Amino acid sequence: MKNIKIFVSHRIDVKSIIVENSIYYPVRCGAVFDNDPLPQIAGDNTGENISNKREYLGEFTVQYWAWKNIKADYYGLCHYRRYLSFSKRKYSVDEKNQVVEPFLSKETISKYGFDDTDYISETVSQYDAIVAEYADISKMYTPRGPRASVYEHFKAYDKYLINKEDIDLFLSVLDAVNVEYGKSAREYFNGKKFRGYNCFILKKNLFFELCQLQINVLKGIAETGKINFINRTSLQKRTYGFFCEWLYGVFIYHLEKTGKYKIKTTQLIFFTNTEAPKYDFPIKNGISIVYLTNKYLLPITQTSIVSLVKNKKSNTLYDIFLCHEELNTKEIDNTIKFFEPYSNVSIHFLNYSSMIPTASNGVSWKPSLNPTNVFLYLPWIFINFNRLIFLHSDVIICSDLTELFSINLQNNLIAAPRDYLRLCEGKRDEQIEKYRKIKLLLDNPEDYISTSICLMDCNEIRKRIPLDRVIKYSFSKDLSRDLANKLFYKKTYFLDPKWNVCCHASFKIDEIINFLPARFDVLLKKANLTPLAYHFPFYPKPWQNPYNEESCIFWNYAREAPLYEQLIAHMVSTISCTQNNYTFGLKESFPRRISNILLPKGTLRRELLKKICPKDSALYLFFKRLYYSFFTRKK
Repeated sequence: MKNIKIFVSHRIDVKSIIVENSIYYPVRCGAVFDNDPLPQIAGDNTGENISNKREYLGEFTVQYWAWKNIKADYYGLCHYRRYLSFSKRKYSVDEKNQVVEPFLSKETISKYGFDDTDYISETVSQYDAIVAEYADISKMYTPRGPRASVYEHFKAYDKYLINKEDIDLFLSVLDAVNVEYGKSAREYFNGKKFRGYNCFILKKNLFFELCQLQINVLKGIAETGKINFINRTSLQKRTYGFFCEWLYGVFIYHLEKTGKYKIKTTQLIFFTNTEAPKYDFPIKNGISIVYLTNKYLLPITQTSIVSLVKNKKSNTLYDIFLCHEELNTKEIDNTIKFFEPYSNVSIHFLNYSSMIPTASNGVSWKPSLNPTNVFLYLPWIFINFNRLIFLHSDVIICSDLTELFSINLQNNLIAAPRDYLRLCEGKRDEQIEKYRKIKLLLDNPEDYISTSICLMDCNEIRKRIPLDRVIKYSFSKDLSRDLANKLFYKKTYFLDPKWNVCCHASFKIDEIINFLPARFDVLLKKANLTPLAYHFPFYPKPWQNPYNEESCIFWNYAREAPLYEQLIAHMVSTISCTQNNYTFGLKESFPRRISNILLPKGTLRRELLKKICPKDSALYLFFKRLYYSFFTRKK
C-alpha cells in the first residue's frame, strides 16, 4: 500500500476539528509562535523549517516542513477549512467553484469521504495528481468589479492584497528560473481558468518538483529587492504566499498541457466553521443556568442576568451559559468582563452551531431552521450536566434559584409553571384548544406549560426520551413551546405560579385574561403578591413599550446592563417607526377605537366613566366578557 500523507495546515489561534485517520496529517502553521505548552498536533517548527515566515507565506510553511522532514509516496496539502472531496456525489458550488459547507463535523467528514481511508488510498494510487477543479475567475468578486482573466483579476486587487507591479515581477522571475513554466504562466494568467488555495495531492517526484520551483522563484524575487514590506498592509504581507499559490496553479496547468500525467479533478469543500465543539463541565456546587441568545436578544439577556445576580444569596454560585451562533468576540468579551466583579458568578458563551446531535439514520437538524428549537437539544449539548435551569431572556428573576435547582422532580423530567395565559387563549379560541388535544396529545389543556423558566433533569431526559424523537420533533413547523409540551406531557413537575408572574406590558394580556377560569383567580392573585420571577410573554415587550407601568420592572435592571444603550436604540427605533407611541403598530381593539372617538383622552366624560366603571370592576369585566363572547362567536 502506498504511503499517502495529506498535510492539513491548522491555525494556532483556532482549535479546529481534526480529521482523524492515518492519511490526514494535521500540522500547526507557524507553530514557532504557538504558546500552547501541550499542543495536540505536530508543528511546522521542528527539523528544517521556515515556521517563522508564516505571516508572509501562510500554509507554505507547512508544505515546506513536509518536504524537508517527512517521507511519503504521495504528499497532499489542504487547510483547516478547505479539503478535497472524496465523495462520489457532486454538490452545488459558489462563484469560486467550491462547495460551501457550514460546519466541519463527524457527519460532514463522512459525507465527503474523508474517513474512508481505503477509498482514498485506492483512488490516489491510480493518479499522479489529484487537484481541485478549475474556477471561472470572471465570475469572482474584486474591489473593482469582475475581470476577464487571472491577470486582470489580481491587478484589480492592487493596494488591497498585492501591488499590481508584483504580477509582472513574478512572471519575469519565473521566465528566468524556468522558460517552459514561464510560457505556461503567461497562458495561465491570460486565461480565466483559475486554480488556487494550494489544495492538492501529488506523487513524490511532482511534489518535490513543485516545492523546488516555488523556492527558486521566491529566492529570485527576493534577490531583486523590489518587494519592500515596510509600507505594506498586513494583507499585503502575504504577497509571497500569493506567489506560491500562483505557482501551484501554473504548475498544474503545465502538467495538464504536457499530457504526460494522470490527473484527477475533484470538488473543493470550504467549511465556514471548523472550530471543535467545546463541551463544558458543571462547576461543583454551582447552579447551571442556560439562555438562548443572539445579537438582538443579547442586551435583553444581559438584563435578565443582572436581575439574577442582584437577587441571589451571597454564597450561591451561578454558572451561566449563553448559547448562541452569531455573537462576535467583542460582544462576548464585554459581557464577561462586565459581570466579573460579581462574586460567585461565572459567564460562559457556547456556540451551539456544531453541537446539535445526529439521528441514528444520519439525519441532522440545522439550528437555522428554527433557533428556538435548540431548547429541545440542551440535554445533549450539555452532555456532562445532570441538571440545568433554562431561562427565557425576557424573564426577570427576583429570588435566589437554589431552591428551584434542588427540587425533587418526583420521577418527572422537568419542572415548569403552567402557562395560564395560553390556557386563556385556548378558552377564547376553541380551535387552539382542539389543536392542543389532537396534535399535541394534551388530554388536559390546562397542563400546558411555559418554558420561560424550566428545570431540566438532563440525565433522565437522555435516558428516557430517544434522541431520534427529539430530532423528529425539531423538524416540525410547530412552535418550540408546543413541541416542549408534547415532549414532556405527563413528565412535568408543575412549579408554583410565582415562578411565572406575567407582566401586563402588552394590552393583549388584558384582552385574554378575562377567559381565565375563576378557580385560578385566587392562585394567580396570591402569586402576584410574592413573585419569584416575572415574564413578559407578549408583544410589545417592555423594551418596545416603556409607557406601560409594569415595564419599569424590566427597566430597573436594564439600566445596569452593559448594552443598555442598544436597548434605548431598539426602543427609539420602534417608536419612530410607528404612528401610535402607545400601541406600537399593533391594532387596537374595536371598543378602544370607539371609546377614543366618543370619549377622547383627557375629557371630563372619559374620567367620569372611569369612576362609574373602573378597570377590573364587576361592571367592567361584564362588558368585556360580553364583547369577547360576541367577537369570538363572530370569528
